[in-house]
Amino acid sequence: MNLGLVGLPQVGKKTVFKLLTSLAAEKAPSKDGITYGIATVRDPRVDALSAMFSPKRTKYAEIEIALPPDIQPDNARSAAWLDPIRRTDAIIHVVRAFAADHVFHILNDLNPARDIETVELEFLFADLDMTERRLERLNKELRLKPSPQKEKEKEVTLAATRSSRTKSRCAISNSAKRT
Repeated sequence: MNLGLVGLPQVGKKTVFKLLTSLAAEKAPSKDGITYGIATVRDPRVDALSAMFSPKRTKYAEIEIALPPDIQPDNARSAAWLDPIRRTDAIIHVVRAFAADHVFHILNDLNPARDIETVELEFLFADLDMTERRLERLNKELRLKPSPQKEKEKEVTLAATRSSRTKSRCAISNSAKRT
């Protein structure tokens, strides 16, 4: 199983990573800015079976944890941070809900609900960007070689794009009402 840790900068993602993997994020292996670690899932049932059957080796379940670079809100709407998360089975969204004067907050004040919404908006914008790029590719393919299958795929992609735009507008509208 693969998990991805997401959240705004300075919310405790590296701390959660260290708790799960017993590795400091700085010392863990990384590739392309993504830090990876393995969390071993100790299970007393496995221990009982191991004691019962005395195997040469006991293997516990493992979960791969991916810690991508920090999300930077409004950073030219770049979805590069999302690429490693798309390949995970589940996402752990880490939200800061503690006050600490020595730890700055990227949005200047503590507001967990707003922070959750900010990350969700980044997900929506990334989805919208991906569907719009797919739509551009489909349009090029249809100009070169029309096909009924590509036409149907274009309709589905258009519907997804409209849905993402509507969700984005609603989220932005709700966010503006709260501030």
